[in-house]
Amino acid sequence: MKNIEQKSVLSIFLKREINAKLLSVKKFAKKFGIDERSIYTLLSVKRKFKFVDETFNKIVTALKLTEEKRKYILDLATHERESGKIIYPSESAPLQELLPSEPSLSEPVSLSSEL
Repeated sequence: MKNIEQKSVLSIFLKREINAKLLSVKKFAKKFGIDERSIYTLLSVKRKFKFVDETFNKIVTALKLTEEKRKYILDLATHERESGKIIYPSESAPLQELLPSEPSLSEPVSLSSEL
């Protein structure tokens, strides 16, 4: 029953981090010189797993993430790219634990390429 559209783990994480900067997507894009449409595409329910690495890296750099969060989001993006599948919260119990309010990254998240 996958008719309900939901945001991916990556989209939820990025949106939360942008909101933590107390900026709208539009203001975030303008402040850091990133194409607003590209950000909205990454945050979209209907996004495709293929995204432009340069833009994604700009977003991650602009967010000034901790090393753990940076590793988490880059590993997640790599896993999506390699598997060709978007990862949704309901499909992965370990990732789902990261979604309530703030991500708990005390232990590094390791995404295997085997699903």
